[in-house]
Amino acid sequence: MGYSLQTIFDEGFVRFVVTGENSPATLASFLEGCIAICRRSGARIALIEDRLSGKDVDLERLFQIIGDACDGARDLVDLVCYVKTSPEHDPAMVRFAENIATNHRLNVRVCRSVDEALLYIAHARGS
Repeated sequence: MGYSLQTIFDEGFVRFVVTGENSPATLASFLEGCIAICRRSGARIALIEDRLSGKDVDLERLFQIIGDACDGARDLVDLVCYVKTSPEHDPAMVRFAENIATNHRLNVRVCRSVDEALLYIAHARGS
């Protein structure tokens, strides 16, 4: 479960950059870390830049991990922009994760790039 989670506090949101090996344990752990930081800081908007490498997490585990994370984040954050940078991951799996989050009543937007996510955040904040 080796990974690194960098946290950058920006004006009106917090940005997370996660690097390491993609696995169910890593995914669950870094999402828990993001939620804890949002809870402590009071940040209501998060940008997650996922730079994990390795094969995709299987559908059943992905559903459970995302569902658990949504339960922990739902009352804490208003918006999560998620950027998956690894070309080895199936974009359909990323969209599936977005759908899971939406079905768990968490406002998640998958973006193709950090720049797109920043524009979306600016628009959502009315900037």
